[in-house]
Amino acid sequence: MDDFFQFYGLERKLQLDDKELRLKYLDLSKKFHPDFFANNPEGQVEALQKTSLNNRAYNALKTLNGRVKHVLELEGLLEEKGGKIPQEFLMEMMDLNESLMELQFDFDKAEYEKIKGEFEAVAEGMDKALESAAARYDGAEDKAEILQEILEIYLKQKYLLRIKETLSKFAHL
Repeated sequence: MDDFFQFYGLERKLQLDDKELRLKYLDLSKKFHPDFFANNPEGQVEALQKTSLNNRAYNALKTLNGRVKHVLELEGLLEEKGGKIPQEFLMEMMDLNESLMELQFDFDKAEYEKIKGEFEAVAEGMDKALESAAARYDGAEDKAEILQEILEIYLKQKYLLRIKETLSKFAHL
């Protein structure tokens, strides 16, 4: 797996300077633009590979969630089945899912707005928890414990995406 932080010569951090990242991306985009290698087929192939890597790296690192996913992948934490979502969170989400199922059978705009508000509050809480954990990760000596916390938040956020998809089905009603 490619280490996109290493590709850009950046320290592995979750909080990056967006301008610095964008400048590195643009510099490499210019440097490896395939048109500069039009008369050099071997160089053009390498330039295309570097351009592809540059695009993947930038897309992965340009957001906090992308950086989190990339760090978790680099650490092998997404390959393992060790990350677990706490039972309390799952129970809370089960209640939310049951309410959504009831809406499918008997739609009520007020109930939809209530559920949507509950969902948005949970999602916002996860975003704030991730930002806080990211800040602690960057300054920590021992990152392992914080990485486990970040993994838990990441898994919760993935779970929330499924609920968001279900909620979006009601948006047009």
